[in-house]
Amino acid sequence: MRKSIWNAIERKLDDYSLRKKFYIFYVLCVMLPLIVTDAVVLSIVNNAEKESSRHEMSSIASAVGYNLSSMVNNAGEAAKSIYTSKRIDDFISKEYTSSAEYVSEYQSFFQDTLFENTLGMSNIVFFLYADNPTIVNGGKVNDMSAVRNTDSYRLLEQKGSGGLFFVYERKRYANSYHRKIILLQNLDFFSKNKEKMLQIEFDYNSMMRMLRRMKFDNEVLICQGDAIVLSNGPFSGVGKKFDTISVQQKMGYKQTITLHGAKLDIYVLKADNRVRSKIVRFLPILGFLVIINVVLPMGFVLLLNHS
Repeated sequence: MRKSIWNAIERKLDDYSLRKKFYIFYVLCVMLPLIVTDAVVLSIVNNAEKESSRHEMSSIASAVGYNLSSMVNNAGEAAKSIYTSKRIDDFISKEYTSSAEYVSEYQSFFQDTLFENTLGMSNIVFFLYADNPTIVNGGKVNDMSAVRNTDSYRLLEQKGSGGLFFVYERKRYANSYHRKIILLQNLDFFSKNKEKMLQIEFDYNSMMRMLRRMKFDNEVLICQGDAIVLSNGPFSGVGKKFDTISVQQKMGYKQTITLHGAKLDIYVLKADNRVRSKIVRFLPILGFLVIINVVLPMGFVLLLNHS
């Protein structure tokens, strides 16, 4: 059977001219093996490039997660100091006999330079709330009625404990809405007979500038669920509702962190210029393979045909 097939091939080749035999030889014995070899080489190079890209995207996600965690955890440490401060608890729990007494106590309280330094931390603002009707609303201390109608407070009630919340709600003392990043914590270390709360509001614009200063070529999306809460790209407008991440964007590299109970997914998308740079990087290799595998053998075959 095998011999008959071989004899049939030989008889068929006997009918071809020498030039045609050279072309058949060139295709089967030169081009085909070289195509397979080049495909393997390019596959190895491409896989190495993908692994390099994945490592770079992983490094970007880790850097973003570290910076974000540092900023939030620094505020969390300050919150712990306020939570365990007896003087703060006494100040917001005391029932004042008059507005004048409260204002006098308020001014004296904020003359404490150590506490003022804590409240003056860069990029964050502290607010204290207490279920105390003798407090005069305004400034950094308010009655609980000033916070109970906010989305962040409603989320805290749903969760049952304090934490980090990303909300789109009305600005303080204004009718416009904007995005907020808020850390809420109950102040019940010394007593639980009155509802008392600490609110730390992060500067959303500073958060965005932090991401942009890192100057990544890749777009970075920080999501809570499907909501894009922070980004170094076009989804970072402070005055509009949070955008929703698409299925295609979820195909990027993903890393998850948890900050004060808030689960955040960091997506690093492939850079648009990465495909172009990959083509440019592969051009010398492709050019060399074309010359070695196509041009030179083809020239040699043509030379034999003319000889």
